Amino acid sequence: MIVAPKELVMEAARSAKLNPNAVRGAGVEAEIVYPSFFCPDSSAWMKVLARLSLRNVEFRIYLLEVDAPPSDRPSLDARLDTHERSRVVVYPEFDESILTLLREIDRSEVEWLAHMADKIEWALERMRQDSEL
Repeated sequence: MIVAPKELVMEAARSAKLNPNAVRGAGVEAEIVYPSFFCPDSSAWMKVLARLSLRNVEFRIYLLEVDAPPSDRPSLDARLDTHERSRVVVYPEFDESILTLLREIDRSEVEWLAHMADKIEWALERMRQDSEL
């Protein structure tokens, strides 16, 4: 899930040719969840991410863990029928003092989160470099 200022998420979603219903949020921030009914394609989600990154927009990326919806009840958007079990920030990365504290609780999980943040930062940097060509 990408979370950023609503107007900028809406503009990035239009640019990625996503259905406007892919953008959720009533306040100043909005989110786009992949996978979801209105954002089933990872390339569209990545286009939104690229657009926000290239515009130097501050955004957050969360990894969500949800309970699966009942298979006997089809839904337009599975998120409406799911229960969010956890939400973990994978970008931007925590500062080192927080990472040190979290490592005392669960070292392997924190190392995985740090690795994911590094991969995201690498991809964002690559997008920035490619846009300058």
